Amino acid sequence: MLAKWGVGNYSATKHATIGITKTIVAEYVIERICENAIAPGATKTVRDGGGSRRTRGVPVGKQSELY
Repeated sequence: MLAKWGVGNYSATKHATIGITKTIVAEYVIERICENAIAPGATKTVRDGGGSRRTRGVPVGKQSELY
């Protein structure tokens, strides 16, 4: 994940999701309970006008969509 101006809230939320997932794993490993997190990357929104310019660095070559 690269640091960029204006996306501190996104970065903080993504890191929090990963951190809470690791914490849950550590707490429930003894009980053999598995935990997984889904953290999608770029998503098309109205705010960025569809975001077509942001697909260059995405390995799949497209963004997720809101339904």
